[in-house]
Amino acid sequence: MNDIDPFSILIMKSAVAARDPGAQQDGARASDAANELLEELFRGWVFAACPAFFHPDLSQHVGFVSALVRNKTVYVPIHLAPIFPTHATLEELVDRAEEVRTMTDSTVCLSGSRVFGVSSTVDTDYCEYVLDTGLRLAGSFIKLDSLRSSICVAVRHSDYKLVASEVLEKIISICHTDSGFIGAGCTCKPRDWKFDYFCLTPTAPIIVTNLCVHDKDCEDFSWAYQEAAITAAGQPLRQLVDSLQLGRYVHWLRNVIEDYRLAEPLKGLKRALALCTILALTELSSSLLVLLNSPVAVQLAKNVAERDAAKLREHLPPQEQSKVSAPALESGETISEDRFRTEANSILNSVIEHYDIVMQRAKGMIDAQCNRS
Repeated sequence: MNDIDPFSILIMKSAVAARDPGAQQDGARASDAANELLEELFRGWVFAACPAFFHPDLSQHVGFVSALVRNKTVYVPIHLAPIFPTHATLEELVDRAEEVRTMTDSTVCLSGSRVFGVSSTVDTDYCEYVLDTGLRLAGSFIKLDSLRSSICVAVRHSDYKLVASEVLEKIISICHTDSGFIGAGCTCKPRDWKFDYFCLTPTAPIIVTNLCVHDKDCEDFSWAYQEAAITAAGQPLRQLVDSLQLGRYVHWLRNVIEDYRLAEPLKGLKRALALCTILALTELSSSLLVLLNSPVAVQLAKNVAERDAAKLREHLPPQEQSKVSAPALESGETISEDRFRTEANSILNSVIEHYDIVMQRAKGMIDAQCNRS
């Protein structure tokens, strides 16, 4: 696809509508028409660009391609498929999802930077969509924990947090709103759960986070366009053909890129890659991948991960800390961080500039249509 093409314009029109509902003179009908066009464009994208490892599904789950891994079907948005982790890595990620799963009847999604397959992603994030966020979830965690080799270091639910040995001792009582009676449930605000694990790997322990979200709250916590559903049910939890949600997503990405541009350029680059892949900006995506896979980016990511790991290790008893200690960095290793920041800032500015240009073009087309009507 070209760097400014009809697909990008359609998405940016959706972004205009998501930011300014008044831009749609005929809200529901305009959204329906945009969804119909978006569906056709997604079908064409899947037909034209589905990598060999994946299977296209042109009749259902529009915009996804899928792969059978272990006994699970993994659904991946088409714009992520060309840069998605390899089959061998994906097998590890599916196994890891089962390792940190909290409930047996849930859908676990690979989320965050891991879906982009970049070398500068060290940790792994999952989002698990559950039907219950109260006592049933806590009881299921206890039951499945005996089967894990990973160490759950911390749990947060609502305003409460448990660490280390407290997790198994007190998790059943951390939800203060579910009485356990028939018809009762969790009404905590928020009602999500966050589990932090140390997962042991052949090279080094890594941090794995599993965010458990009620399936009715999914749109408040994550975006379907940057997660891959790992499911035995044969279908992803959410669909991609939703022009307003897609518009909100790209508008959110543009804002967080601006926020991270100077303060946390590595995070900014990952958000920029998310934006450029969904807008099919191939040249910018390639430049971002080169920078994100560079030795400097990888080492910076490892440094951040080790700082986070050190904080989590503090919660563990000494005998457990030794199991999850990372190997020391090689002596004499130097990082040209200043040059990395300069290059990152330059490309992030280019991404923001390109977004704003296409946004103005889309808004101009909407204004022209309104004037004609």
